Amino acid sequence: TLRTLNAFLSTAQEIEVGLSFIASGSARPLKVLEPIDDTVERIAGLVFGVMVATGVIAVALGPVSAIGLGLLAAALAVWALSKRGHAGLPRRLAWYGGFLGLALPLALVVSE
Repeated sequence: TLRTLNAFLSTAQEIEVGLSFIASGSARPLKVLEPIDDTVERIAGLVFGVMVATGVIAVALGPVSAIGLGLLAAALAVWALSKRGHAGLPRRLAWYGGFLGLALPLALVVSE
């Protein structure tokens, strides 16, 4: 996983090579991996955020689609009972209801 790769790169960066003959010195040759480690850490955070958002959307989809189907039913009722032809309100309700009640659940099913 990305978190495991991040931990491995962080550990590899800390490897220190030392030399002492007349003077002593040390170097960290794998310190060049730091930009890669930072990128992996950012991507792991982004993937976690996307997973949380997907979970919230999956949980909220039931009530949202029920509201959408209710809007669609209300639009059909207003359209059926209206004798004056209120074309604007039922059409708008039907669009919102169709999007929330049909298009969003269908998009989730297709994406899986």
